[in-house]
Amino acid sequence: MSDKRIMVDVEHVTIRFNLAVQKLDNLKEYFIKFFKRELMFQEFLAVKDVSFQIHQGEAWGIVGTNGSGKSTLLKAISGIIKPHKGVISLNGSVAPLIELGAGFDLECTARENIFLNGCVLGHSKRFMEENFDEIVAFAEIEEFLDSPVKNFSSGMRARLGFAIATIVKPDILIVDEVLAVGDYKFQQKCTQRMKELLSHGTTLLFVSHSIQQVRNLCDHAIWLDKGSVRMLGEVDAVCDAYMSEQTPTTENHQPILKPQKIANDVSGIFLCWNNVKGAQKYGLWRSETGKNGTYKWFTNPSMPYFTDTKVESGKTYFYKVSVFNIDQNKHSAKSEALGIKHLSAPNFSTKFSKGSGVHIGWNKVQGASGYAIYRKQLSGNNDWARVAIIDGNSTFNWVDTSEKETDCSSYRYTVRARYKNTLSGCRI
Repeated sequence: MSDKRIMVDVEHVTIRFNLAVQKLDNLKEYFIKFFKRELMFQEFLAVKDVSFQIHQGEAWGIVGTNGSGKSTLLKAISGIIKPHKGVISLNGSVAPLIELGAGFDLECTARENIFLNGCVLGHSKRFMEENFDEIVAFAEIEEFLDSPVKNFSSGMRARLGFAIATIVKPDILIVDEVLAVGDYKFQQKCTQRMKELLSHGTTLLFVSHSIQQVRNLCDHAIWLDKGSVRMLGEVDAVCDAYMSEQTPTTENHQPILKPQKIANDVSGIFLCWNNVKGAQKYGLWRSETGKNGTYKWFTNPSMPYFTDTKVESGKTYFYKVSVFNIDQNKHSAKSEALGIKHLSAPNFSTKFSKGSGVHIGWNKVQGASGYAIYRKQLSGNNDWARVAIIDGNSTFNWVDTSEKETDCSSYRYTVRARYKNTLSGCRI
């Protein structure tokens, strides 16, 4: 048991909605049926008997498919809706970022909405005036202060809402998919601020479909499935179980290799296949001499995906995957062969220039429709993140201006050629 005080206590919470089962065309018909007690509804339980406790300084991620009750639960914790059953107890101030534009009047300007949203969060006008410049600087909306918020993009609204909500250290910060609409730079700023708040004792409730963001920010996680808790505990264990469930399981005992999907991986050829029921591990086999060539085993992945990094640009590889029985040390049920060509990738170089940033240059790749620049931090288990897209095949340089004063030796970069239907592999 933790010695820290409990900040969020959810006890047997159930949230119910009434779904209409008949169409009413006008208000008159509604009231007639209402007074005659003829209104018909179907009960829908969005959240079912959910219980957990969150202690001070902990960061909890909530994962689950669309419609599993994640946002509904956060709204109940924020006090926006009341649970049908159960009790939610909070110990401290709450800063909720539930929906884009929540607390904003879209007809008012950004300047007016800063004070309006601050008022909703319980801040005085004097406090908002004292912190006005900091909010504007973080949101990066200096040029649009007197423009109506209705003209803002979803990313600009997210920046403004996040800047206002985190101008002070809340006891409990609730974030629901806000980072999904922001660009890479905004996501990094928000992540850094949330980590700063966590280091000073703020409790975080975070919903995202990006499992990597949940892993990076949170130490615990809850997996919701159709309104019920499937699993809760350490973040890595919950995320591993959730991701394994998202890969379809087949009753037949033969894995099926799927077409190349490398949008989120920039280190080689990404392979994935169905999750075979009862499989302990898998075996991956590769041929460099054609579909009917000799297949050599080279790894036993435990999950139904693997990235082959030992590849050469322009070369075609053929793969098969098998089910591996650990007890018998035996491979069985090999899949059909899948051939993938590792598309040509540009050679590139990086150079840091104080005051301007990191300059990246690369060579032209024949047949490319453009280029994508990715970046990752060397420290920690971080994914590659795309920071720029260059359309066309006439520009072969880009400058990362996010770090102008300090050498970005903590980052690694890569450049990938973009083709009509996919991306090239990379050289790092």
